[in-house]
Amino acid sequence: MTIHPNIEKYLADPSSVSEMEKGALDAIAPWLLRKKRNQLLLESDVKVLPDSPMTDAKRDEWKTYRQALRDLPATATPKINNEEQLDESSVTWPTQPS
Repeated sequence: MTIHPNIEKYLADPSSVSEMEKGALDAIAPWLLRKKRNQLLLESDVKVLPDSPMTDAKRDEWKTYRQALRDLPATATPKINNEEQLDESSVTWPTQPS
């Protein structure tokens, strides 16, 4: 599936597309970031439940990790790659507790 017919032009040179197209294409990477972030939050929900079998200190580590995930949209500048997917290397992801 192609995100937009001018995606390749945009990826090569964002100034090569109209301002309206650029605005729409600029919004794709943050949307993909939120989608990935939301999945990571969903997967870690169980870690912060009060009845989770872990120490309070370990639960606090997970809470800190989850807050860092929630902060990503405000702190990251995500990019999309040539496969029209989130370039995960363009984001500094928080380290998941072990």
